[in-house]
Amino acid sequence: MMIVEDDVYGSFEINDPLILELIKSKPMERLKHINQFGSWKFIMPELENTRFEHSVGVYMLLSLLGAPREEQVAGLLHDVPHGAFSHVIDYIFGRARDQEYHEEHHNRIIMDSDIPGILEKEGISVERLMDEKNFPLLERGLPDFCADRLDYFMRDGLAIGLVKRDDIRMFMDNLVVRDREIVCGDRDAARRMASLFLECSKRFWSSPLQAASYQILADAIRIAMDRGVIDKDDLFGTDDDLLGKVKAARIKEVDEKLKLLNPSLKVVEDKGRYDFRSRAKARFIDPKVLEDGKLVRVSEFDEGFRKERDDFVRKIKEGYCIRIVKQA
Repeated sequence: MMIVEDDVYGSFEINDPLILELIKSKPMERLKHINQFGSWKFIMPELENTRFEHSVGVYMLLSLLGAPREEQVAGLLHDVPHGAFSHVIDYIFGRARDQEYHEEHHNRIIMDSDIPGILEKEGISVERLMDEKNFPLLERGLPDFCADRLDYFMRDGLAIGLVKRDDIRMFMDNLVVRDREIVCGDRDAARRMASLFLECSKRFWSSPLQAASYQILADAIRIAMDRGVIDKDDLFGTDDDLLGKVKAARIKEVDEKLKLLNPSLKVVEDKGRYDFRSRAKARFIDPKVLEDGKLVRVSEFDEGFRKERDDFVRKIKEGYCIRIVKQA
């Protein structure tokens, strides 16, 4: 048995022997050393959430929603393939818009680990577990709810101060599972979730500073790769291991970029005079609300939200022209 004191869900008891064994597996242990916020850890050092905490959080949310055991297991393992510094890896390979490079390595990382043996003892098909189409509560495309998206929204939002504990209680009280889909049971709760999620994107996940810091770190890592200091396998270690190897190379251009990543970094958008261009992923939700047996999205009854969402998406598609205005 394990008692988890979680920031989002409170005290949570884990009794499932399979879950307990998977939590102790090497791939899950590695996630304890990957910061959920990527390069933000240099700009806001107080942001210490890890991919491990998020993964266990997704498992807990699925459990609270009554998901089948197999889907709970898939939720626990869904982030196992994440590279060091989370989505920074996507910027290395020009995947800033979809941020799914790590998904291409999901099968390899799991199959080369102790996880298949653990699952086989329980009669769980590892091949089925690796196909997210089998688990609609865990993963759905934007703009729908899914356990992965809901957990990082509440967890990240709480950490950066945009989501309050009262908000989380309201959200959890109004989540409904209908036909293997997570929807909302109240218009006001859905509207607030949609609004806060969009605010998190504007000020954090998809902001110019996020795009800039991710691009700076990605460029530093790419230079180190081009010089033969590190290879692709190093990208799937821990944050500290990768950064240590990059720093140890003592490449002037790399060191200059890494020096930019500190709490004093400030950037602005400037199409006329910019240092570099970068992109972000347009993250937003448009929750479905269950009313009288029918589903209606927030954008269908809230014109203000619909306009704000559309303006945001257009802006993100343009990309950012980044000019650094302050650095240490």
